[in-house]
Amino acid sequence: MNKMYNWSFQINDNLVLIELSSELKKSLEPYIKKFSGILIPPKSEKDTLIVKFESNKIATQFISSFSEKYPNSFHLNNSWDICTSSNYEISFASLSKSPISISTLSNLSNSLFEDVNVISSLTKNEIKDIKININTCTCYFSFNILFSSSEEAKDFLEEFNYFKT
Repeated sequence: MNKMYNWSFQINDNLVLIELSSELKKSLEPYIKKFSGILIPPKSEKDTLIVKFESNKIATQFISSFSEKYPNSFHLNNSWDICTSSNYEISFASLSKSPISISTLSNLSNSLFEDVNVISSLTKNEIKDIKININTCTCYFSFNILFSSSEEAKDFLEEFNYFKT
């Protein structure tokens, strides 16, 4: 999986508690400086940092800025059924049932393609077999991702479910 980082945070007023790996700590330092944060060494856990900021607003901006470069989760606009269609292939399908007008169709198709872009950004593997079926009351959208091994497909699914919000 590409572009997801395993870190978490809690904001309490102007204090931010961050749990992250030592490799990612080095990447955090410029953000702390950029937002004039003060690092408070925690008394325990080496993978935990506490940073104090001038205000809650600045603490929130700090997390937003760091999240843009080092995302720790992703969100999809639609509900997707996910299954393994072969040892090396994962299938995604979304079905929307409601009366569809031109404006609804436009919004729905944009939303589905946004989701496909998010999902495709999580892997180097190619999206294939895209299928779209639309009538007056349903919209069905599906696609597959082919992996080089069943282990790679399994790892992708585990990480996908872990980072999805």
